[in-house]
Formats: sequence, C-alpha cells, structure tokens
Amino acid sequence: SQKLSRYYKDSPLSPRGIRQAEALAQEANPNFQSCDLVVVSPLTRALQTFDVGVKPHITNAIPVIALPSAAERLYLISDVGRSARELQRRFPHVAFDHMMDYDDEAWWYRPQSEYVEWRPTGRNQRYACPGEPIAEFQQRMQDLYTFLQQRDESHILVVCHHGVIDWMLDVDFDNCQHQQVSLSNIRPRSV
Repeated sequence: SQKLSRYYKDSPLSPRGIRQAEALAQEANPNFQSCDLVVVSPLTRALQTFDVGVKPHITNAIPVIALPSAAERLYLISDVGRSARELQRRFPHVAFDHMMDYDDEAWWYRPQSEYVEWRPTGRNQRYACPGEPIAEFQQRMQDLYTFLQQRDESHILVVCHHGVIDWMLDVDFDNCQHQQVSLSNIRPRSV
C-alpha cells in the first residue's frame, strides 16, 4: 500500500496526456506568445503540460512561477506534491521561490488539527492521504485570485487543473484546453 502510494504520488502525465500536450504545442496560439507571466501548478502533470505544450511558444525572458495555490484540490494521492528542491532539479526553468516558505517543504494540504474524513467511505473506500476540506481549498483559491489581481502584468497564463478552473470560472475544460479570460470574468465562488 505504501509502495503504491509512492508510485501514484504526484502522478506524471499519462501517454494520452503527453499526446494532448504535444497537440497543444502544435497549435499556433497568439495568447501564449503575448503573455508576460506564466503561473503553473507545482504538480508534475501541470509542469509537464507547460514544458511540452506551452514552453515552445514563449521566450525564455517570460518568468514562470510555480504557485502552490494553483494546484488541484487534494483529493487523491496523485494530488500530493513533491518538494520544491526535487521539482527545481527537474524543472530548472521554473521559479519555485513561492514554495520555499514551507519549512518542511510540504506545500500541499496537510491537516493542522484533527482531521475528519469528508470523502465517500460507504463502499469501504480508503484513501492514501487526507483530502483537502472545502474551506481550505476555497481559501487557497482566494489566495490565487488575490495573487493574480495584485500582479502588474497584463497577460498572465495560468497552467492549472480542473478544480481550479471550475472554482474560478464555473466552466468545464477538457485537458489542455485553453481560453483567454479577463480577470473581471473570474468569479471566486463558494461551494
């Protein structure tokens, strides 16, 4: 069980995900080329999507920031991340400065007090990690929204996950789907 947890922790892109990111790289996308900042989730699958699908479209002068608040809501072990040091070795072109404030490098959700399971357990489901409660996730999404709002850049590309997009836009996106959205159209919401 612990061996499987290590295998699935911070899951990389599947072969299908890699093909989707490669298809993204093949698109002529002026939105990518006109961005002046990239914010990416520090989960490996998002970093790989950036590397394969977006990086070919931007210059090295564009800053790329890994931001924990852009990560998917922690539901399964695949949403538990890796340390900033480990990620920095693998993705040296990404700035992990916003992750260095975590003393033990665990930037993902970890219970600070007694944890109460909120996910389904009626069919003997077991989870390899605690799930991020909605209040914690909503606070993190508000932090992401505030971060984006306070930036001086006019065109920020965000490489993130379904749960983040759903919270910000209340829209279902396919993998590697992209859309230009005005910050004024982002509506932080509660569930």
